[in-house]
Amino acid sequence: MSKKILCCCDPDEKGAVSLQQIPNELKSCFKAKEGHSFVSIDFSQMEYRTMAALSGDKKMIEIFNSDEDFYKASASAIYNIPVSDITPELRDRVKTVYLAVLYGMKTNSIMKRLNISEQEAINLQQRWNDMFPGAVAYKKKAIEYIKATGKAPTYYGRYRDFGNSAKLTEKEIDEGFNSIVQGTAADNIKIATVMASKFLKEKGYGAIKLTLHDELIFELPDETIEKDSAELKKIMEDSVRLKKEWPLFKSSMRIGKSWAECSK
Repeated sequence: MSKKILCCCDPDEKGAVSLQQIPNELKSCFKAKEGHSFVSIDFSQMEYRTMAALSGDKKMIEIFNSDEDFYKASASAIYNIPVSDITPELRDRVKTVYLAVLYGMKTNSIMKRLNISEQEAINLQQRWNDMFPGAVAYKKKAIEYIKATGKAPTYYGRYRDFGNSAKLTEKEIDEGFNSIVQGTAADNIKIATVMASKFLKEKGYGAIKLTLHDELIFELPDETIEKDSAELKKIMEDSVRLKKEWPLFKSSMRIGKSWAECSK
């Protein structure tokens, strides 16, 4: 195999791949022991749900709590047309704006990514801002704090320290906001992992076999797998929703005899 397999992907290192990128042919080699199966529980849009929770944006939370595809529902709200009329192009445009908000992508990058004009990119960003004012206000307040302190804290108190706030670059400020949201999302996954581990300890069987970004993979006995996996899913989702005002933290679940069968 010419590519190296690392625990996480370093975008600056050519040829590196993440565990999520391992092909199913290789994943199929990892099988559950006899009488057991693997269960994958994967949080849906954890970072954006975390942003909705932190910002308290009512429209974003409403969309997350619906059963619609998140990006389609957002596009429907932004363009004021039915979800059924949202094309893959419109969905991709709105998804790109979400990426821009979270990662600091500028208008020029949006233009290139979507192959649209500068004015179209500006209009798209303004539509997003108008639809989610709570998220916009939260990001502004968070950036003001980063500029004043040089620190980017998660909801739970961990923080990234950029040093002298007077010397912060625009790139560091963007990274700081991203660190707040992604760091809090990572903390949420840790909480869910701890609660899942506690559940398995109380049961006296089962194991966490792997964690992949927002996904946990368990090995559980077949005779109780339906009941146990449903309980685990609920425990994980409930453990990170600390306030009733926060959005639902939904997850998807897959069961299989091999890692490949659990993969998307």
